[in-house]
Amino acid sequence: MSVNPAYWYDSDPVPPLIDRHDVAMAEVRRMRRATSPAPILAVITNYYEWFQRSALFKCCSRTGLIHPQPFTALSEEQLAQQDTQFILWQTEPEVPKVARKLIPPTKRIINSGVRNLSKATGGISKRTVQSTFANVAGYELRVDPKTYDGYAVIKSLRNGAHDGRVIRLPVSEPDPGSVYETKVRNYVLAHSIFDIRLVMIRSKPALAYVKFRERHIRFQNLTTFAGLAVPIEVLNETELDICSRFCTELGMDYGEIDVLRDVDSNRIYIVDANNTPVGPPKSLSVEERSMAIRLITAQFLASFFGESRPDRGR
Repeated sequence: MSVNPAYWYDSDPVPPLIDRHDVAMAEVRRMRRATSPAPILAVITNYYEWFQRSALFKCCSRTGLIHPQPFTALSEEQLAQQDTQFILWQTEPEVPKVARKLIPPTKRIINSGVRNLSKATGGISKRTVQSTFANVAGYELRVDPKTYDGYAVIKSLRNGAHDGRVIRLPVSEPDPGSVYETKVRNYVLAHSIFDIRLVMIRSKPALAYVKFRERHIRFQNLTTFAGLAVPIEVLNETELDICSRFCTELGMDYGEIDVLRDVDSNRIYIVDANNTPVGPPKSLSVEERSMAIRLITAQFLASFFGESRPDRGR
């Protein structure tokens, strides 16, 4: 076999040019995964099919770096091994008794400390979001519907209802099944609004989705388009600190929060928190969705499976 002079040190034939960079990158990642088995993420939930629609499941399945399993499907040896971590994936406030019996007491359970989860409202209470935000930011999202004079937003307590609307206050008899909030003027350009969704892991932002829609559909679950951003590009250090302390006080180890910026005051408002998020947004490009999944996976691994963490396994 003749050897190309440029490769005099290599007995292999001249390699072909790489014309599929995505395939080459996938092969490099495959070789890394082959060096050790993926650590197990044991999912505590009565609805594993629900978890399979989540952003976190996509991170696990598409990168292959984390192996998700229902905790009830694992052996005692797998439950106890050092690189198995647990996450609570539900809207109920208590860890199921069967999980407490099977899980070693030395193991931490991600998101088991989320405050005021409510099955009735389908997740984290909006009133809890309001009070937690006021505590960490030093100003209110909530308005008193009996005394506030002006336009405000009314929303039902049920998470995911997307039934907000603007009303004029005050009112003599507030609806007990609703919350009342500042009308945030989160406008951009002429006819659009935007909100910033932060993916938070151990109270640190992994990335930000910036979502846009037309002003006349501001309360609907529709997005005209979305972009992926580094958090410091869209929120300053003080604002990111508010978001970090919000998640810490809420007890949410992993989840997403929705942040609105008022263009008049330039203040931010955290208006929602989700401990069982889906995503990434469909309106991202294919490349941005892929990047988001990799970024979330990397930070999730470093935060909960990192070998150097002093509190690993607690």
